[in-house]
Amino acid sequence: MVSKAAEELVLFWKRKDGVRCVALKRPATTAKSKRWEVRVVRASRIIKSEVFDTFLAAMRAAESWRGDFAVA
Repeated sequence: MVSKAAEELVLFWKRKDGVRCVALKRPATTAKSKRWEVRVVRASRIIKSEVFDTFLAAMRAAESWRGDFAVA
């Protein structure tokens, strides 16, 4: 049985050095609560995080962040 409070996880991109961008769908606490948290992480350390209203907005942010974390 899965808890209703369980978060869904989506992997947007991952680099060879382990840095990855993921989105977590959080349970709504109110009708207007933001639902998608996008994180750039390395191991268990969160490097960057922001919360969005829609999956589309989260996906666009993840794509734009990809360039910020490109390996030179």
